[in-house]
Amino acid sequence: HASLETSPADDFEVGLRYEILGLHQDALASYKKAAAQGTPAEAAIERLERCQRCGTQEGGSPFLSPRCSEEGGGVQLEGGLTVESVAWGRCGVLLNSAEGAVVGERFMRNLVSNTEQVLNTPEEIDEVVLDGCEKTGQRQAKLWHTLQVSSGEGLWQGLEPLSWNEGDDPFVIARLFCKYNDLADDRMLRPIYSLIVQRHAALRNRTLGDAPPPWDIPSHLVEEFTMGGRVAVGKHYVDESSRSAREDYEFGFYRKSRSEIDAMVESAHRGETRYYRDTDSYLYKAIQMIGGIQNKDVVIMGSLEPWYESVCLAHSASSCTTIEYNELEYDHPGLKTYTVEEFVALSPQPRFDVALSISTFEHDGLGRYGDPIDPDGDLSAMQRMTGVVREGGVMLLAVPVGKDLVYWNAHRKYGRVRLPVLFQGWTVLGQVGLTEQMLEDGSVTTHVQPVWLLRNTPPAHHDLDWNILLAQGTQEVKESSSATLGMW
Repeated sequence: HASLETSPADDFEVGLRYEILGLHQDALASYKKAAAQGTPAEAAIERLERCQRCGTQEGGSPFLSPRCSEEGGGVQLEGGLTVESVAWGRCGVLLNSAEGAVVGERFMRNLVSNTEQVLNTPEEIDEVVLDGCEKTGQRQAKLWHTLQVSSGEGLWQGLEPLSWNEGDDPFVIARLFCKYNDLADDRMLRPIYSLIVQRHAALRNRTLGDAPPPWDIPSHLVEEFTMGGRVAVGKHYVDESSRSAREDYEFGFYRKSRSEIDAMVESAHRGETRYYRDTDSYLYKAIQMIGGIQNKDVVIMGSLEPWYESVCLAHSASSCTTIEYNELEYDHPGLKTYTVEEFVALSPQPRFDVALSISTFEHDGLGRYGDPIDPDGDLSAMQRMTGVVREGGVMLLAVPVGKDLVYWNAHRKYGRVRLPVLFQGWTVLGQVGLTEQMLEDGSVTTHVQPVWLLRNTPPAHHDLDWNILLAQGTQEVKESSSATLGMW
């Protein structure tokens, strides 16, 4: 107890440490003290009170699933798996600070024997965790996790540990665990994924979303999603349907300060690229091709961070507005943000000279961000944009290109089947970055996105001429006497 003494402001953290040591009465008291001082602790209190109602020592603790378990018997999961032990700590724990000190706590609890130990040396920590902590740049707020899992029926023994760092994609971690241990994906992938997500939620005092997207395409919608079997299906499950769920991912925080945005604007001034790299380079060229966006009203569809907003500010746009499913916190006077619901409620609704949609519409209708499941969600979004962009205005659009694919429920890839349907109602002026090799790419993991130049006018021809487009633009571009389309 003495080793856990800290300031009153850290009562929730004290409760978490008590809980990890199995001192649940002390943990509950600390959580209630934290709640009385205004710290959100309801989920932790409910977890421990449920544990007491079940009459068990470990049920519902942050190592595990929400279910109660038999004392000393490990934790039973769906799929016949048992969690036998769990270790956790903070990234930077074994990375010495400037003073050479060891930082943070690192515990290992054996759930079979109900014993604890403190981990003190790198040899006691899984190498996957150590590598991951190095990559985080010693950010000690990041938690690492290692769980030893076995089969309750004795089918699998000696499995490699389930190890990951906070911010890693839960589905990728679950898939790698199944692959390295030769476990059948269809049986084990989902329980392992659920274990990772539940552990994150418990340790961070978060509640799970009430309505996560379906694990698979609903059977009655498969025909529509695959366009009669012409579109392939892959699997990469992502749940960002609530703010709590989004915080399982490295990129899921949606907040930027004024100084951070100013730094992005300077980066855009220098023509630098960020997450989408080549797509950003294509975008710079596309902006030049339409004659720039200076003094134009620009709308950005979807935003994980205000990078493309910063590109607009760097190119002297008159205004920059973002429409996003989720609430954004961008601290800059040159930016406006709306949720989809807020924008729809505006009367009259503004219209814009230019729209930027970079890796946005391929997600619509898949439920990833809490949107309704809709096989034509992306097509409907493109049609709605004809009412957002003024007549004759331009949309610069980037979506993943390759052989047609629904990568459930992360995103779609667009090829010769669905891409022409996506463009219906728009005139294709040209593109930057598209190659024949991209269109023939059948990989489920590549994510190449050229930028399309679309004008909000009905097209003269409804069929795309791929030969002209692959020659880096339409005839209209080729015949232009200047380097731009002369849009303005």
